[in-house]
Amino acid sequence: MAEDPYCYPGTTVLRNKFGIRDQAELTRVEGDVVGTQLRLLLKRGVPGDLSPAWHKRIHRELFGELYPFAGEYRETHIAKIGEAPYASPAYLETNAEQIFRELSKSAVLHEDSPERFRRELARVMGDVHVLHPFREGNTRTLQVAMREIGARAGHRLDWARMDPLILRRAGTAAAYGNYLPYERILETVMPSEARLAFLEEAKSTMHAAQTTALTRPMREQVVSPGDALRGRVIVASDRYVAIATGPESFAVLERSKLSGSVSVGENVKARIGVTEIVVESRAHEGPSRGHRQ
Repeated sequence: MAEDPYCYPGTTVLRNKFGIRDQAELTRVEGDVVGTQLRLLLKRGVPGDLSPAWHKRIHRELFGELYPFAGEYRETHIAKIGEAPYASPAYLETNAEQIFRELSKSAVLHEDSPERFRRELARVMGDVHVLHPFREGNTRTLQVAMREIGARAGHRLDWARMDPLILRRAGTAAAYGNYLPYERILETVMPSEARLAFLEEAKSTMHAAQTTALTRPMREQVVSPGDALRGRVIVASDRYVAIATGPESFAVLERSKLSGSVSVGENVKARIGVTEIVVESRAHEGPSRGHRQ
């Protein structure tokens, strides 16, 4: 197999401006350097016309301190285990021009309805992910770009709520024409006021149930079609149900999509479908500290 020209000879470590050849050390430095830039760009945005040049600028601002190839589309094929093949480097510029040309004319930039906005932006995210034009850092560049598009349409996207691994899984689904996982992700990063209030109640309930003196942060587990989960129903409203999936994590399900009724205290198993969530009740336990009946 030919060596990757982006890596140091005989290694899988990307060439970098610090000359680091140990992957663990590079990962640590990248987390510090790029993490700071990511937070900055997500906060202030990136002005300019939506174009491949604008897309490259985002990547350059994120990774310019670390990688010599920052801001340049890749010149080699890349693939990741378990993910769909990415676009050939020979077509990156042409495909990117088409994506951003269509985006600049798209109704997504003027869409007031959160539901329609999420549906349209999910397709844009899928197209850009499948392109995967950079050798490294595509997901983080995608987050910044989509945040800016959302801001221009009047919608706030809070990517701090999202695990990058979930984004990559959604990109694989989009490669086969399934944009629903991206829609679900967008529901999480731009929730309604009602959902925000429910999330706070679920977190408060989880905190109250902790037995340690040190309060640990609660994390919402994002679910997509094909996922299966099990846990205890901790909070329920007329619109949502929260299931504790671990000591520090919970999943929120839309009650209208549940195949049956559930109540607080039940242990359930759930299989996430495209239009329906199949729920099986395993047992009902009495209320415990912090769980609302």
